[in-house]
Amino acid sequence: MSDVIETPAYTPLDGRAELDPRVCEERSLRLRRRLERLIGIAATEGNSLLPLRNGDQIFGAMLKAIREAEHTVDMMTFVYWRGDIANDFAEALAERARAGVRVRLLLDGFGSRLIEKGQLDMMDEAGVTVAWFRKPLYLSPLKQNHRCHRKVLITDESIAFTGGVGIAEEWCG
Repeated sequence: MSDVIETPAYTPLDGRAELDPRVCEERSLRLRRRLERLIGIAATEGNSLLPLRNGDQIFGAMLKAIREAEHTVDMMTFVYWRGDIANDFAEALAERARAGVRVRLLLDGFGSRLIEKGQLDMMDEAGVTVAWFRKPLYLSPLKQNHRCHRKVLITDESIAFTGGVGIAEEWCG
């Protein structure tokens, strides 16, 4: 009888099978390459993710990223309403545009209809490019529900935020 023990590609762990690290790495690399081909963009290394729990954490981090932007600020949101936080964002975006940073803001025509005109004027005068996604007055009734619910902020093409908050006091706290 031989004392040779064959090692399988996995070892049991708490009733589950754990793949050999080499097998996991190979599968991960294949999946990554498929995704890169599918979306047409190479994956990057060294990314990190930090969950932010409420408007106080989210808005503070977003405003810091805007205020520290040196090249670009790209933002799109469904909700941009009134109040102190809406004004804070308008001022930060306008300040960066005045400093020579390319600032673009895409607002949903329905979700952001409550934005204050003074905020829009301030951003426009500062050089912020403000665009509207499907203003309701230009659409047929059959297309009124085709909205842009995305909420994204990207600064200097290196820091990004996404999630479910709109720019409004309702998300503070």
